Amino acid sequence: MDSSTSFTTLSAGLGLPPEASLWADGWEASQASYPGSLSSFLTPAGLGASCDRAGLSPELRGVLLAALPELAGNEPLCRLLWHLHRRLFVSPGMLHEDLPAWPQLPPGAMSHGDLFHVYAYLSGTDSYAARCSARGIPAGVIATTLADLELWVRDYRARTGRWGLSNLRWLANHFSGSLFQLGRLQFQFGTFRYPYHAWRQAATRRVCLLADSGVRFSPDGFCAGTEADLPLSAPYRIEGGAVHGLPVAPRGHALPAPVLLPLAEWHGLLSPGDPVLNLHIPAGSPMDAERCGESFRQAGAFFAAHFPEVRYKAYVCGSWLLDPQFEGALKPESNIVRFLKEVYLFPLPGAGGRQTFERVFGTAEVDPATAPRDTSLRRAILEHVEHGGAWRAGGCVLFPEEAPRWGSQPYRQ
Repeated sequence: MDSSTSFTTLSAGLGLPPEASLWADGWEASQASYPGSLSSFLTPAGLGASCDRAGLSPELRGVLLAALPELAGNEPLCRLLWHLHRRLFVSPGMLHEDLPAWPQLPPGAMSHGDLFHVYAYLSGTDSYAARCSARGIPAGVIATTLADLELWVRDYRARTGRWGLSNLRWLANHFSGSLFQLGRLQFQFGTFRYPYHAWRQAATRRVCLLADSGVRFSPDGFCAGTEADLPLSAPYRIEGGAVHGLPVAPRGHALPAPVLLPLAEWHGLLSPGDPVLNLHIPAGSPMDAERCGESFRQAGAFFAAHFPEVRYKAYVCGSWLLDPQFEGALKPESNIVRFLKEVYLFPLPGAGGRQTFERVFGTAEVDPATAPRDTSLRRAILEHVEHGGAWRAGGCVLFPEEAPRWGSQPYRQ
């Protein structure tokens, strides 16, 4: 490789920002395999096939195809795109820790330059689809899962006024095959990272969640606030033929007194570090309760059929949508309230309400006096604050044994 194709020369020629220096690693290896500007994914047919696999809309497909000749005719950009393709799909892989720090192309590098990373992701749809097909995963699931790409492109456009993509780390979960969308919900391989232990009573099938040692709660059973606000705690331990700890009610708050669960009657279900399926509730359509239940039913069949080697202990989620306070702020028939009643809720240490405002109003800085009140959710959030309340994200767990009984409120019985 001559000096004209060195990363230093290319970076200077394109005017890349200083943070692009993290792309220098592996540059010579990727350039040794550079196939030229006529790489299959840089042709209209190749890009069109990638758009099909990702379920992109005609509008976004048109924007990408319109900018393609400019990209394909610029060898430095083609070489950089090939390098990013290799970093994502060959080495070190898209789950590498430096991915969130990838910069955008500088202004003027190409039309719709903020879409450059979209081309990089689309360049790997064929290999992604091949891996899925090897496991028998239907094309419909592939397209539904990768459709999140357009959701985040449109989110970027809503925030900046330009077509583009910045949420690179999140989409790596999709393209790496660690996350799948099944109906309304997304399921991701993961480990339980919350400070709770779940136990089940053999005779009644009742579930009890106990807080780990060191978790502190306010008098009303939540975790938000300073240490002075959180007087409740109890050590979690197993001794004397029993498990001891501070219980959390299924409605999502800790109870004030520790309990003792005899090991002869109770067996462990879940502890920190155990394998789980992390649950995500993507934007884009109503959080219909029936569709959510159908997603759990699909998940049980999907992972058993296509990932039989995976043993997960629970479905788990942490989200602004899981604040137990919604149950008192919204109507009982609302989709959020109906969802809350089907899962076992738990408090999140240090949880606040920033994401609640970002997701519902588009910004965390909201003035209740001027904020829009055009939906029941927005009205409920603002009224809660006006009455002195504070929003806080929450967590939930649903065990595979209860998932088929969605609609029966199994943890409220």
